[in-house]
Amino acid sequence: MQPRSSWSDYFRYAVPSLIYAVQNNLLTYGISLLGPSLFSLLGNLKIVATTLLTSVVLSKNFTKIQWISVLLLVLSFFVAKVQLLIGPPASLGNTAPVDPTAISADAGTIAEMGRFTKGLIVVIVLSLLSGSAAISNEYLLKNVDPHVSFMRKNVWTYQWGVVLNLFYLVLKMQRAESTSMFHGYSVSVGLLIVINAMLGLSVSMIMKYFDNVAKCFASSLVVYLTAAFEYFYLSARTVDGPFMLAVVIFSISSFLYMGSHNDELPKVIVTDALARCGIILPKTRVAPVK
Repeated sequence: MQPRSSWSDYFRYAVPSLIYAVQNNLLTYGISLLGPSLFSLLGNLKIVATTLLTSVVLSKNFTKIQWISVLLLVLSFFVAKVQLLIGPPASLGNTAPVDPTAISADAGTIAEMGRFTKGLIVVIVLSLLSGSAAISNEYLLKNVDPHVSFMRKNVWTYQWGVVLNLFYLVLKMQRAESTSMFHGYSVSVGLLIVINAMLGLSVSMIMKYFDNVAKCFASSLVVYLTAAFEYFYLSARTVDGPFMLAVVIFSISSFLYMGSHNDELPKVIVTDALARCGIILPKTRVAPVK
């Protein structure tokens, strides 16, 4: 007789569903602040969070080259907005009359910096949420209810997603923010829902047969498509020289992480490395993990 799942195990699937619900609502706000191309690049900060969480929570080890690739990824974020971060060069001893155009440009730079700061905070929160949801989802798919099929686990996760989002929608309707449950729906919105549902299923399949970090790097290919579309069709100012250099660094980072050379290199045990730095106590280990 096939074993039955307990209610406590079923309630566990509400955890990734809740995180994904919050993440999806923050997503559009982050895009409105940063723009599609810059958001797609900075959104890869989730790789850093996912790598750290995978290493600590799931005890998955990575090579030194893979950790270097993660640092290169962080560097690409700074390169993408280097002009905004360092600011315009100051002219020392300049006694020329103040140009109103320059004042207006400075005000625009300050406003852009404010939007970038808000967008960066949103991206950091989204990265932590994405890493947490991915880790919990991978744990459920691989370690909980091994007798339950892959698709049934997805159904349980989506069931919780529907319940949680309906609860949020009812709260909005009670605050009179919308008069109907389907307020604002259109054909494009319906198409977006179908695409996101297909995306969720594909992500779950990737996590079942690979891991979260591989999923992050595979999905990050959207950077190239988004940048090309925004440059050629929207004439976006964010797709400039520093941004393209950041994409090159990002490409090198992807190769260093996903390359087959990592198969021949020893893994770095993060807990042991932290113990050597005095951050945590070392664990007793019978044999080193290759």
